[in-house]
Amino acid sequence: MNKKFAASALLLAGAMLGMVSCNKDNSFHATSINYPYTGILYADQTLDSIIFSTSDAWSLSTPYDWIHIQGKTQGTIKEEMALVTYTNRVQFDENTTDSTRIGHIQLNSYYTLAAAYIQYGFINITHPDYKVESFYGNSRVPTKVSFTIADSANVSTDSICFVAQKDWKLEIKNEGGDAWVTANKTQGNAGKQSIRLSLTQNPGTQDRETKAILTSGTVKNEITIRQFGKPEKRD
Repeated sequence: MNKKFAASALLLAGAMLGMVSCNKDNSFHATSINYPYTGILYADQTLDSIIFSTSDAWSLSTPYDWIHIQGKTQGTIKEEMALVTYTNRVQFDENTTDSTRIGHIQLNSYYTLAAAYIQYGFINITHPDYKVESFYGNSRVPTKVSFTIADSANVSTDSICFVAQKDWKLEIKNEGGDAWVTANKTQGNAGKQSIRLSLTQNPGTQDRETKAILTSGTVKNEITIRQFGKPEKRD
């Protein structure tokens, strides 16, 4: 990804969402992007839109192969001094790169504007909270994140909560035959989910951990489940 190109698209989208002019010959020209200001999508989210208004001939284009503009990508305005609003659906490939990516759609009309789209590299997991491992350039946009559940030795229940855009499944990697974590549900349809985890108490003093793999569509996210050991007895 060309970070400078994507960053300039963000700047263009933020600073030039609407332009209007009345020229000396009394001609009227207006171009604006009404939606999105900046589109935010999760890795398994594949549908959004662009809404724009213009008074002149127009076209839509994007240099990103993971963004697909649906419907007409160019048109003309037949009536003078008319401002017409259009809505185009936009389809996105699922982001299986495990990293946030940024792209844009360019509106070419009397003025040239851009709508930016940020597609995270992770599913919308609401519990546990994510920890940001890196940011995109100098922005506050998370590029890579991690998810960890951490419980004390005697905790017996916890949860994984998320909003899936696609059919989903959850696999808990209980390695070594010690199934100390189980889930009350391991697959389902798109939508808001709250999965209850049951944990056996940790009888030892050593911490232990396993991995849960959440898949929505073709996107996979790893969640670490860690259970601390019992405090060592002091003489």
